[in-house]
Amino acid sequence: MMAETTVWWSAVERLVSLLRVHPSLIGSVDVHTGWPGDLHRKPEMVFVDELSSTEDRPVMKSGRQVRDESFRLPLIVVITGRGDLDSTLCRTSAVVAAIQDVLADEPALSDLDGVLFGWVAEKSMSCGQTPEGPIGTARVVVDVTARLN
Repeated sequence: MMAETTVWWSAVERLVSLLRVHPSLIGSVDVHTGWPGDLHRKPEMVFVDELSSTEDRPVMKSGRQVRDESFRLPLIVVITGRGDLDSTLCRTSAVVAAIQDVLADEPALSDLDGVLFGWVAEKSMSCGQTPEGPIGTARVVVDVTARLN
């Protein structure tokens, strides 16, 4: 089925809900639809960063146009509270792997109306030492393609 208007916020909500119940994230990682600010309570979190979107019209016809919407859902991973850089990087990698796992199992985001598929298009990771201890960060960009009517 095709959606009639943009589905990017629905896709964010669905992806966040799927991540919240992933076995390796449940109970230890806060997952948010945006930067949580002071709501962040745990040393591990994932949040959605700035969304971007483009639209194409695969076929021009009279009347309402069918559109292909492509959008990016960048996820930011932040890991703190680990004893050393190696364990911080290891946990950061495990959280990135959980995101990949969710999209491998649910490329259409649980058949969200209009979504054709989503996949991990880019990822990057770094780790550094702060006075409070090591901090690991990753950026995982999920590309989603949807068909709109």
